[in-house]
Amino acid sequence: MSSAVERGVLRGRPFGGVMTLVSKRLHNFTKIVCATDRYVIVIVGNSLIINVYFPCVGTADRLLVCDELIDNLTLWVQRYPSHSVLIGGDFNTDLDKASPVTQMLCSFFSEINLTRCDRLFHGPYPSTYHNESLNHESNIDFFASNPEAVLLFSALDLNINLSDHRPICVMCSFVFDHEVNIDDAKVVQSSSTNYVSELRWDKADLKLYREVTEYYLQPIYSELLELEHRESITANAIDYLYNRIVAILTLGADTAVPKCKKDFFEFWWDSDIDEMKEKSIASCKLWKDAGKPRSGSIFTIYRRDKAM
Repeated sequence: MSSAVERGVLRGRPFGGVMTLVSKRLHNFTKIVCATDRYVIVIVGNSLIINVYFPCVGTADRLLVCDELIDNLTLWVQRYPSHSVLIGGDFNTDLDKASPVTQMLCSFFSEINLTRCDRLFHGPYPSTYHNESLNHESNIDFFASNPEAVLLFSALDLNINLSDHRPICVMCSFVFDHEVNIDDAKVVQSSSTNYVSELRWDKADLKLYREVTEYYLQPIYSELLELEHRESITANAIDYLYNRIVAILTLGADTAVPKCKKDFFEFWWDSDIDEMKEKSIASCKLWKDAGKPRSGSIFTIYRRDKAM
């Protein structure tokens, strides 16, 4: 980005960037390890979380840039051998298709003992990148991790999402210092007065909450049915399913239910924006139900409402 700005007035985006947001509740357990144009590394508890942006097709010296990125990431992982590793972001290559970049990434994952998260759980999942104008889709956004650290994974095809990139959800388990209780950790506040946040169910998107929880709870229901036919059920199996259910309910609340102090909502949000949002969601759902046509009145309405 610095070199792009030095060449003159910045128009558009020279390339994508990376940003990692961490909850204030985890402030005492978080450490920023490294932040560059193409990757951000943070430690949360016992986990090393890496957010990356690999160069896209057409980038000058793309293979050299990828090779340098992988070399740097390998060195950082080796510095923290006792940490679980989670790496994700926009890799700009489809790992299901053979290419030089795909080969480099697969070798990298194998070297540091990482597994693609989409292979840890039953799919199928929607493509993570879908460009309607070009009618192109692929799986270029993904996560890889130590298998034992991942509780949940999915790529979400939500009607509310207007980006070409579909959101990916990964739920992980973290281990914190046993001497510190996360609920007792000091929270950094932007003001001098602390407040207790609450879930605002009166402002929640209940439809989205039902979609998210139903999507993730269905596989667990199948696993519970399988447990009925076992001769014995271990306490570890029960704890594992319990933790996943709690994690899914928490994910649903984090996704669809605002959590804030009372009367803390955007002053600029009004009924007109609410109406535009609802129209966009409704036309998107109608378009999907119709089989995602590429022409016709349904497609025209969908594109119009999305651009509002």
